[in-house]
Amino acid sequence: TFKCLDIDTGKELWRTEELGQSSILVCGKMMIILEEDGTLMTAKHNPDKFELISKRKIFEDKKCWTIPALNKGYLLMRAGGELVCMNIGAESKDDKSSTPVRHIKTFGAYFAGYFNKSFNDPSVRDFGRLFGFCILIISLTSAIFVFVPWKLNDLFFVSANAILGVLLFPVLTSTTGIFTFTVPLTLFSLFHILPLVQYGREKSETWNFAGRGALIVFCLFCFLYFYLCRQLFFTTGYCFLMGMLPAAAPSIFFAKFAKRSDNKFLQVGGFIISFSVFFWASSIVMLLKSLG
Repeated sequence: TFKCLDIDTGKELWRTEELGQSSILVCGKMMIILEEDGTLMTAKHNPDKFELISKRKIFEDKKCWTIPALNKGYLLMRAGGELVCMNIGAESKDDKSSTPVRHIKTFGAYFAGYFNKSFNDPSVRDFGRLFGFCILIISLTSAIFVFVPWKLNDLFFVSANAILGVLLFPVLTSTTGIFTFTVPLTLFSLFHILPLVQYGREKSETWNFAGRGALIVFCLFCFLYFYLCRQLFFTTGYCFLMGMLPAAAPSIFFAKFAKRSDNKFLQVGGFIISFSVFFWASSIVMLLKSLG
């Protein structure tokens, strides 16, 4: 129900059932209305009755909660990472005011259909589900690392997890139909490489150079990770940037242990324990924040 009230007396002037939940922008004697389902309407700003002028569907299968913005005759509307710009200025013979002049899709638009309650307000169960998928990826790489007869070192194992964490994010999301953000596994793997390079090999100029390179790659990925979360409007993902602090101690411990032992089962176990500390410390921070 959409109502018009007298602001001085509170008296209801009129009401209509033609609108659902909407964002409204008043421009002179006109009202620009964007409904939650992506329908754009224009109506007269009339205290006597509701007068609908035009109606058009702008967004398909997207929730529109952002209020439109108007600048110099151009109307900007956003929904689920998709931005539409329309010319609603003065009419002319060549004017195509009802046609979007620019239609932009951000990276987040490709995942907008998978956003649900677990995306905006994840529970312990949602974190547990994501943790299970990450452990599944680790199990796959560890099986190759442990049982394949080739001579593979621990850096190969950790690097494989870093690559799969990024590559399987869109695959698992589209396959399960639920937003499955496995990129934190990549973030932790690149972090875990730092102590492996620092403590896991004999000191040499080559490995010192490798250590500096690994640090640069890790810092660059932290920036890219932050940018990705921002593009996806995924504020929950930021909490994983804090999980590296509690995970530093077990990562360093198991990196030093790997230097003294060639037991691949223990190396895999150390990685899983360190990742678990990283993951659940980050998740607890987010869960406590949502409770507060």
